[in-house]
Amino acid sequence: MAEIEIIKRAKTYFDKMAQGINPLTDSPVSPDDLIRNESISFCLAYVSLLLNQIIEKEEISAPELPLEKVVATPETIADKLAAFEFSEKPISINDLVQRIQALNLGKKVTSQLVTKWLVELSMLIKNEDSDDNIFKSYFPTESGKSIGIVAVASKERRFVLLDNEAQHFIVDNIPSILAFHNATKENQGKPWLLEDDTKLKELYLKDTKIQEIAAEFRRSTGAIRSRLRHLGLVQ
Repeated sequence: MAEIEIIKRAKTYFDKMAQGINPLTDSPVSPDDLIRNESISFCLAYVSLLLNQIIEKEEISAPELPLEKVVATPETIADKLAAFEFSEKPISINDLVQRIQALNLGKKVTSQLVTKWLVELSMLIKNEDSDDNIFKSYFPTESGKSIGIVAVASKERRFVLLDNEAQHFIVDNIPSILAFHNATKENQGKPWLLEDDTKLKELYLKDTKIQEIAAEFRRSTGAIRSRLRHLGLVQ
């Protein structure tokens, strides 16, 4: 394997670990795992940026956007999150995000980003049978339920709530969520080239895991699945 390919593979491992995912099993690690530590997560995300610099410019140098790309202000994210007010009662993802935004982290943490991250970790799953294209329902998986995500139904729609444990899980992983955002947004919205489609087909037919393909193309797993459907490789 060429050296640049080894570096690319190493970057996918660092990306996954920064997001709290075991790169060997593609499963979320336990909340008390070492890579869930805020400082470790930050370092993993920063190393990923360095590797990306090598891949893009084929030279070893620090990225032009250093720590500020991960740490939004002179104060660390951990310092600001220490002031987060957790609710003893279950709250929605929107409510949780509003409380996070009130801390002025300097980074835009949105409900959509948190939801995508939970889906990426297989803690939430979208109800594809819903006829409502605007308010698609999400349900907690067994993994999601284990950290305190609960499903609630009303007359109008179904939604999820986060108990105190789930709130802690998400807030503790804000650095991983931001790392996930940085890892998936780079090629978001960019057109697919013919060589991209060719490489995508090759990786898919080799039974490469979706998460690894997403890391390779620096796109979300949803974008990869959508392109695979477009190419007629999946239903």
